[in-house]
Amino acid sequence: MSARAYALPHAVKALFLALLLASCGSGSDGAAPDVGDNPGDDPTPVAAQADVPFALSIQVPTPLPSHVTSDATIAIEGTCLGEPDTMTWANGAGGSGAVPTAEAWQVQVPLQPGPNRIVIEARRDGETQTDEILVVRDAAVIEVSPLEVRPSGVLVGQTRTITVRTLIHLQETPTSVELHRVELGGQPIEKLADLRDDGDTGRGDEFADDYVYSGQFDFTASAAGPTWLMARIEHPGGTLWSPLELLAAATPIDAGDVQAAEASMQAASQAYLAGSDHEAGVTAALAVLQTDPNVVQSGRAGGMGGIWMIYDSGIAAGLLLTPDGLRGGGSDCDVRMETSAAWLQAYFLNDANNEIPFLHAEFEDKTCTDWFPNDKVEGTSVTIAQLKLAGQRGIFGIATHGDSWYEGIVVNAAIENSPDLFGVYNGLAGTGEAEALNRKVSITQAAPVLLTNQRLDVDDAVTLYGEDIAHGRIVFTAAPRGDGTVKLAVTPHFVNEYICIPDGIVYLGSCRSMFNTKLADAFIARGAKAVFGFDDYVLSTFCEDRSKALFGKLCEGQTILEAWAASGPFEQAPSQFGQYWAYPTWKAVFAPDGFDKRLPLDGIQNPSFEKGKLFWATQSAHVASRMGDIRPHNRATCNTRFLVLQDLASAGQSICVPEDVTTLSFRYNIVGAAMDEVCGDNFIGDYYFRAEIGNETPVDITLTDLCGSPDLQLVDAGINDDWDGITRMTGWVDVRVDISAYQGERMTIRFVTDALDLALPMAVLIDDVRLGGP
Repeated sequence: MSARAYALPHAVKALFLALLLASCGSGSDGAAPDVGDNPGDDPTPVAAQADVPFALSIQVPTPLPSHVTSDATIAIEGTCLGEPDTMTWANGAGGSGAVPTAEAWQVQVPLQPGPNRIVIEARRDGETQTDEILVVRDAAVIEVSPLEVRPSGVLVGQTRTITVRTLIHLQETPTSVELHRVELGGQPIEKLADLRDDGDTGRGDEFADDYVYSGQFDFTASAAGPTWLMARIEHPGGTLWSPLELLAAATPIDAGDVQAAEASMQAASQAYLAGSDHEAGVTAALAVLQTDPNVVQSGRAGGMGGIWMIYDSGIAAGLLLTPDGLRGGGSDCDVRMETSAAWLQAYFLNDANNEIPFLHAEFEDKTCTDWFPNDKVEGTSVTIAQLKLAGQRGIFGIATHGDSWYEGIVVNAAIENSPDLFGVYNGLAGTGEAEALNRKVSITQAAPVLLTNQRLDVDDAVTLYGEDIAHGRIVFTAAPRGDGTVKLAVTPHFVNEYICIPDGIVYLGSCRSMFNTKLADAFIARGAKAVFGFDDYVLSTFCEDRSKALFGKLCEGQTILEAWAASGPFEQAPSQFGQYWAYPTWKAVFAPDGFDKRLPLDGIQNPSFEKGKLFWATQSAHVASRMGDIRPHNRATCNTRFLVLQDLASAGQSICVPEDVTTLSFRYNIVGAAMDEVCGDNFIGDYYFRAEIGNETPVDITLTDLCGSPDLQLVDAGINDDWDGITRMTGWVDVRVDISAYQGERMTIRFVTDALDLALPMAVLIDDVRLGGP
């Protein structure tokens, strides 16, 4: 794993080491057709890469230019390629020290209150490389996250409404939060919007009082390149600035740009085919690209396989040049990598040595899980649109071809690990500004890509996905057929923009999906608890064996960590592919709280609505963390919430009842305007709240019931309204229902409200939906 991978406990590291040692020399014996001149001869090493440039990069605590913390010290980690003679750190406040001279380095740096400009410096033979990060230490900080900007990029000349969110949790509530456009160094230029935590969905805030501050502004890009953003946070102790983030503006692409890229890829493919062997072919293909006037940069991302290119239009593309039998390759005969199909969530292909039929059958047997849908997507149905739906279930899995490209792009360090690197690059490619911005060579983070099975003609590619292509979320791949079509793949930037999979598990059954953790980090940042994949070119048989072991254990109820530890061997035995050797390793990246996660094979999911509406099918319902003075019944965590049903609204989910469960319980709180007065009047209209438990156990509560209950004490809800009376509430009421008739079976839970023709505002709050024993 790279320096950004999440650290494992020592005991876990020891377990993994033991498993790896035990698995050495074992693995799949699968073979693939030879592609070298002398099949059966000992494999010859792949030609060495060019001399490694001298390059320094900070990766932890964030690759962004700034970070906020309350800690007195901070761990700074990163990479330094090119074997430096010395490395040092300085914190801008008189502190300095040595940094270990290693490719993956780390150092602990003390912080002074306020801003600390930490500079890491590396020296080699009189040459100096530096990288820096601004770390702000403020004792009031519990957590301040980087800004989430959506969309993360726009096209020049296009006006878009930009939504910005950030989590701000301080010792005391901020008095104001403002979004500012700033210079790269953090100097304010102009205020763009107020960020508020008030639950105003029209301004982009989903829930009130959940510490997530949101705001919107209209933005028109007059020129390509990055616009830097920061949030200014005023609090009783002073002023605080959020980490720096960028909004990218890219130059629009057109059909002519795509046609030029298609022709260039075709020429490179033909040059490869004309080579006497693979190495000669790769050299010839790169020579074609390096003399193409439309190509700004091109290169080879290590190992035996793919080459990549970036065009002056900003389009990114790549060719997979690997033998058959690999998840990273296709036919060496025509260089036309045809993905037979892919699997997304439960979408799968039907070829030999493929794990998806097994996984589908495994989960199909678990009738008590909604995490795996039964719908199947195959062949050309595996599209970009399908991938954008990946966050709708708890498992994202894909068995497809892949590679890692774009290692060696010359970019500014501040944008190298941006969620929209290519969008910024698009605006700079081929311009004098690019040269001015390029302060150093950054080659540490190639981008793993995942291929879809979608091929589009040139016009459709621009019409449907022109913005995504301009921002590098979608790239072109596979040798063009010369028929005016292009094939599409997705990068980590696509994940950052579109996929959110809270509490999910991600399986990437493709070559080089874990070449580094860039793709895994994107899924983790978007909510995943664990990501699994392979760090090199891998046989389908090895993918199949590993995924069967992992998901088989997960379906037995083991934790993610337990299932992972039992899913070895971790390293595939060397398999000869003509002149190549492959040593793919089965790898994982875990979120800090992902080790104990289990598949929700039964029971209620998201029972207290802490994850919003996830797993609940809702109509006209929303989730809140407070309503006037009303708080959730359970305040165990800072982001506790409850469901709100008003007028005609509903929320429900289908569950499987475990064998030992006999009861279902929940809490409700009915809130209404002037309820104490209404109960004494002859009014027209009614209101009811119904809990539909299974098919035969409804719980109905009407306004007549409330008014007629001698034990019910209505209390002030602390909510302002337009009525003369006081808004009253029942307070939290416990309900327990016998569901022993459904043990071991599937049943539905559905909460429904209807004000009928009642004119007064009414709402019912639901919290703590639980299953229990006798």
